[in-house]
Amino acid sequence: MSRTQKEFLSKQFSNKLLNEMEGNRSFDSINMLGKPTIIDLNKEFMERTPVLVRVYVISATSLAQLDEDSLSDPYLVLKLGDQKLDNEKEYQTDQTNCDFNKMFEFKTVLPGASQLNIQVWDKDFLVKDDLIGETFIDLENRYFSKRFRKLSNIPMETRPLYHPLSKLEKGRLKLWVEIIPARNADEVKLIWDLTPRPRCNYELRVVIWEIENVPSQDIEDCSDLYVTALFDEKQQKTDTHYRAQKGAGSFNWRMLWDAVLPLNDPSITFQVWDKDFFSPNDFIAEATLSFKKEADQAYENENIEKIFSNKKVKVKQKSQINGQTVEKEVVMNDEKIMIDLTNCKKSGYVRKIKRDSKKNLLGKARNFREVDFKSGTDSKKHG
Repeated sequence: MSRTQKEFLSKQFSNKLLNEMEGNRSFDSINMLGKPTIIDLNKEFMERTPVLVRVYVISATSLAQLDEDSLSDPYLVLKLGDQKLDNEKEYQTDQTNCDFNKMFEFKTVLPGASQLNIQVWDKDFLVKDDLIGETFIDLENRYFSKRFRKLSNIPMETRPLYHPLSKLEKGRLKLWVEIIPARNADEVKLIWDLTPRPRCNYELRVVIWEIENVPSQDIEDCSDLYVTALFDEKQQKTDTHYRAQKGAGSFNWRMLWDAVLPLNDPSITFQVWDKDFFSPNDFIAEATLSFKKEADQAYENENIEKIFSNKKVKVKQKSQINGQTVEKEVVMNDEKIMIDLTNCKKSGYVRKIKRDSKKNLLGKARNFREVDFKSGTDSKKHG
């Protein structure tokens, strides 16, 4: 870089960026078309290159709540120079974690207007909209960076959001930015499709085998036990194990629900009750089983997923070897799992479940077997 170039650029750019410009600024690279090309950053600095800027905003997490009685209603606003884009009409209601899956496109020249401002706003109807937080990206620092220009695939990044009047983080944005020289803009027609996969119909299958160590609710030191399971505001229950002694009940009861994936809250709440005939049934304990990992895997892989216990069991398997039946033991993961039932309290005619401050353990629901997702397109049943 010549002395005249340094003096000219020092009036416009920081020392940090100037230091990066030192040395050989001409290099071979692979453009977004996958074709080899030669890039001369010194020349581009002096010529003001027209570029196409594509901003892919994927999602926001942990957004600050600005409304007193509800969560925020976020939407995006992007600014570059005197250009402004937004998706205000696509605001999302009562969300702190939301998926935008939106692409915004600007045309500019570099060097030039390079401060990309990405803002998240809270939509209001009776008063002015509120700024939740914002982040800034210097496009020149990236476009005139040898390291950035050598990238054939731009990585995704997570950026913190801040409000001008606060030093506290107001959330995070997941996004990536592409900067395409105008000479390649007509050729680079590939725009990443951010449309989420359509929701899929599945079947949730749960088998309740038995419960144990449940304290007796009757004077005779025995109980008439049954179990309820709540999923997606739909409740099912087992039959009743009458005169259950020592807090043990056996059911071998299968429950089926229709489920549409992905789910916001993939979990099942189990409750144990004592059935009475001349008074209201006694609520004993409850437990919640989350199956988010299995639900996500079933949706992504389009297959059956099961929850297995960490316990290992020995299973006898028969096989044919040289026309003879041979039996051998195989160690496998137990398909039956165990969850702890925790003490809860009731109040009023509308049952409100609250955790006991002592979290007393009131027994164990043994072997809630295989939370099993099966695609709704397959009508085959299994017990």
